[in-house]
Amino acid sequence: MKISEEIKKSKKNIYVSKAWNKRTDNKINKLLREEGEEYTVFILKTLYRSLKDDIKTTLVQYINGIIKNQPKNEIIKETVKEDIIIVEAEIVEDKNNNAKEKPKEDPLVKVLLNWYDKMPQEEKEEIRKEAINKYLEATGTKKMTKNSSKDLQFN
Repeated sequence: MKISEEIKKSKKNIYVSKAWNKRTDNKINKLLREEGEEYTVFILKTLYRSLKDDIKTTLVQYINGIIKNQPKNEIIKETVKEDIIIVEAEIVEDKNNNAKEKPKEDPLVKVLLNWYDKMPQEEKEEIRKEAINKYLEATGTKKMTKNSSKDLQFN
């Protein structure tokens, strides 16, 4: 849903709409599948903002140039920094308003889970395996049981 809305917004730029074709759709689908929704939305927003003249090559090549100049890991780092700043502001505000009450959910955990959700599937799997190994080391067990896997919740 979010991607289709961003595509519509991007096509409001006359130069984007002129150059848009089936190959561009395929490129956007590939980006969505491999890099995730957040990065694809970033690419579409960049297309909308930055195109001010006719494209001399193809829109796919233009998208590839954006990808080359704005790697995904930099975009995620910026997003996480913004999220952490917002969370820190919420914590300070919460401490001032409710000094006696403790927050029900740790806001930093919320940021980390959002960051994890934005990662590609391969990276998620690596982190999951590493977390299981660390859990096994910490508990001194050789394999995970059904009860211990409930302690670790992964998507």
